[in-house]
Amino acid sequence: MDIEPYSAEQKRHVREVQDLWARYAPLMAESRDLVGGMQWKTIRGREYLYRYAPDPVTKKKRSTSLGPRTAEIEAIYARFMERRTLVKLDLPPLEEAVSTQARVSKALRLGRLPRATGEFLGKLGNSGLGAHLVVTSELAMFGYETVFTREFPSIETPALQFMLLDDAIAVDLLTELASAFPGVTSRQHRSGKIALAYEDIHFEIWSRADFMGELEHQGEYDQVYCIGERLEGDPIATFTFDRSGRPVPLSVPDPIAFSMMATVRGGIDAELGPTLARLATRSGRFELEDLEIETFPELAAHLDLGPRL
Repeated sequence: MDIEPYSAEQKRHVREVQDLWARYAPLMAESRDLVGGMQWKTIRGREYLYRYAPDPVTKKKRSTSLGPRTAEIEAIYARFMERRTLVKLDLPPLEEAVSTQARVSKALRLGRLPRATGEFLGKLGNSGLGAHLVVTSELAMFGYETVFTREFPSIETPALQFMLLDDAIAVDLLTELASAFPGVTSRQHRSGKIALAYEDIHFEIWSRADFMGELEHQGEYDQVYCIGERLEGDPIATFTFDRSGRPVPLSVPDPIAFSMMATVRGGIDAELGPTLARLATRSGRFELEDLEIETFPELAAHLDLGPRL
């Protein structure tokens, strides 16, 4: 597979975006939590604190009582107002820096993800729902590009497929999706995957159990076991760039897990698994375990590794 290393300038820019994103993303999450406000209301001579925010679907103001005025409730109010003040001060300069960096990303030809896809993934990240999903399709390759500072062959229309990190929140997540993306439609297949559509964007969400069950139909027991063990670890929080140059957050699997998945599924370019495994191991951050080498000899052969006795 043809892969091109980033130039020194591109690598430097990616590091700068990583540093900025580490400060910007938490502030964006904080800002999201602070939408709306708090106010005191007097009811029958007693003050109550209310938290209000716009309904994500109707946009109408919706409020909830946090309880009658006490020292504890006053502390909640004070902390909320303090957080809001800090975010209002800190976020604007970072937003300006993100816009500036986006222009540089575009000039350096780092933005290759279709803009509509990038906007959708950005909204998914801003809603907080992206933190519960890990990419399991070729879309992950865009995330690995910035992890390994290499450019993979272009994928014009990457499939949007995600796996839930925690099956217990499946119902709640779909409810939140419907709120964050008004008009989204969903249909569950016999395989367990849920096919969704939002405007012109089509995507799939699998529970972990259903995703592993699907792999069992495609691979051998030891192969699926190795992949499952890898997927138990934390995903890699990274980003890519859309064609406007703006950073787009992505959670991708351990690259060794993805290389094994590519080998088992076979529908992805046959060279993808070995290429990604080679990059991962050469980085010094990842290595194949003994059982993985024995179970995936095609990967081991590509890495000049033989079965360990």
